[in-house]
Amino acid sequence: MFRGEKEKVLTLELVPEPTELDRGEPSAFERQIANRFKIADRGRPGDRWLIDTVRLAWRTRILTHVENDLRLRLWQAAEDAAVQVFAANLRGLLLAAPAGARTAMGLDPGYRTGVKVAVVTETGQVAATLTI
Repeated sequence: MFRGEKEKVLTLELVPEPTELDRGEPSAFERQIANRFKIADRGRPGDRWLIDTVRLAWRTRILTHVENDLRLRLWQAAEDAAVQVFAANLRGLLLAAPAGARTAMGLDPGYRTGVKVAVVTETGQVAATLTI
């Protein structure tokens, strides 16, 4: 999703209730905020200002914060998944035989104790070891 947005193929946007926003009505989230702080239009001089403040707070602050938090969580989940895929791919590469499926001979040079030689079959079984 983020790659598509970066390439300008996708647009990522959090739109909680597009129908209510289009009609100019308060969204369910704005109503919850107003109820939480006991803000209602009771005919008082400051009620309209408080309702507008709730709308402004929801649309400019709270919704932006929620959107940023969701993006951060999606990004973290994508990063974790990418690390898991990389680890699985790397594990396969590290456990693969370096020369393919064939018999291999390895040498460990040593001046004082001699050169150690080991032969491993294509299945990974040790066929022989020797010190020269």
